[in-house]
Amino acid sequence: MATTFLPQGTAPVIFRHNFGCGQARSAPALGACVSIGVILDSDASDLGDEALAGIAEEAFRRRGLIYRDRHPEPTRPRSLRHRYFVHERGYGANWLLVGPSYGQVWWMSGTGVASALAAARIAAWFVRSPQAAGPAYERYMHDLLPSHSVLDWFVATRRQQLTQETVSDQADRLIRANARRLARLTMLGGNPVCSGFARLLHRLSARESFLHGYCKVKTLPLAEQSRTIFADVA
Repeated sequence: MATTFLPQGTAPVIFRHNFGCGQARSAPALGACVSIGVILDSDASDLGDEALAGIAEEAFRRRGLIYRDRHPEPTRPRSLRHRYFVHERGYGANWLLVGPSYGQVWWMSGTGVASALAAARIAAWFVRSPQAAGPAYERYMHDLLPSHSVLDWFVATRRQQLTQETVSDQADRLIRANARRLARLTMLGGNPVCSGFARLLHRLSARESFLHGYCKVKTLPLAEQSRTIFADVA
């Protein structure tokens, strides 16, 4: 079975160091914790996990997000290696590649858990009729790929090359891709009324005018980015 490896750009959008570029992310975790992650090419640096975490912390500090004041006790960081890919096929007469075992796209797309849940959603249908459920599952998984290309553009494009227009265009592409994902997932549910609305949503989201300009793009100094973003969502 053929496997296509998807592009994975380096990430100058968050921090620079003598090894080149990397990307960091923060997210709430269980309890009174915050999860910090760093992504960079596996051969880009021989620095240890703790050193990379320190570089990411400083990158967030420059953007006004000083999480160490509220979370002073770090845990031991852990690293892993992976690749983004998609297999040629996702099912057969008596097998199904569940979620990330079929394909993995940029983690920022949030598709890992969603794709596994999609497989669970069609499990009974697949047992009854694999030749009907399998193609529907593959169509859902295929609609995850546009999210990867958009996010890879954001990661690989240097900050100096970004404009409000190009960022807005890519944001529109991501919104349309997410709408298609939602539509495909709804169609997997089997409810005829919901599926009818989902097919309409899927057709509409193929148009460039669909939710055009939904995301607003702002240009801000680094130190004001976090404060402004969280003020907007509060």
